[in-house]
Amino acid sequence: ISTTSNLVFTLAGVLKRYEANISSLTVCSFHRVSCKFKATVLLRACECWLELFLVTKLSFHIKLRDLPFDLPLKTLLSPRLFTSNEYEVLRAVLCWLYLQLNPLRQTLTAHSTIITLFSKETAVFLEQPQGQKYITIFQALRMHGITEWQHLQELQNIRVLPESWLLHILSKHYHTLYSGGDMVLTDFSKQAIRFGMMFDREQVCCTQTICIYGFYFLLQAAKMGESDTYSFSIERLRHWDPAVCQSSIVSHPYSVRSN
Repeated sequence: ISTTSNLVFTLAGVLKRYEANISSLTVCSFHRVSCKFKATVLLRACECWLELFLVTKLSFHIKLRDLPFDLPLKTLLSPRLFTSNEYEVLRAVLCWLYLQLNPLRQTLTAHSTIITLFSKETAVFLEQPQGQKYITIFQALRMHGITEWQHLQELQNIRVLPESWLLHILSKHYHTLYSGGDMVLTDFSKQAIRFGMMFDREQVCCTQTICIYGFYFLLQAAKMGESDTYSFSIERLRHWDPAVCQSSIVSHPYSVRSN
């Protein structure tokens, strides 16, 4: 399409088709075009797609490198961002950062390789001039939700976060465990810890057991009838419940508080 008038006319006519074809391959291009021609419906459709699939799909696609700075930041700050856990969000951001620093790469690099490369740095990345502009991206992460020891070890090994950030995260974990699992919450919209499940349309029910600060919970999603309507529930598990793996209790703290 050679002229702006033709493009606007065509864009209005095929907007629905574009929305249906948003994918890891097209989302960045569609978002760029929608910004240029102020196609607000398509723009919002791209943003909604990213809220659902930034972590679960785009982070495994080379097109992640085309995501402009303001878009991952907006997505990370959205209360509708979907992730299975907070560590997966960190993985997605580290992959995106690596591609920003290496824009000529044509294929994705394994996560373990990215971690190794960042671990070899002699200076903390966010404290360097090159890393200053990425501070807001990492501030948008809910790193207090990363509680597995191997993931925390990874946080300490990579030379990305300032030591003061790491100390704050670890001290929060320590004081929460010392307090019997009580988290100090001042802003639920930013401090809540996210857990998510994905299941096929054919499935009637999906369950997942999660552990946080010595408490175990059963998350459950169940399909209601033949429609695309689902009910969701969360239930605290006791140590005798068969849904709690005994090996988890051995390797994780366990709270016996009745309340």
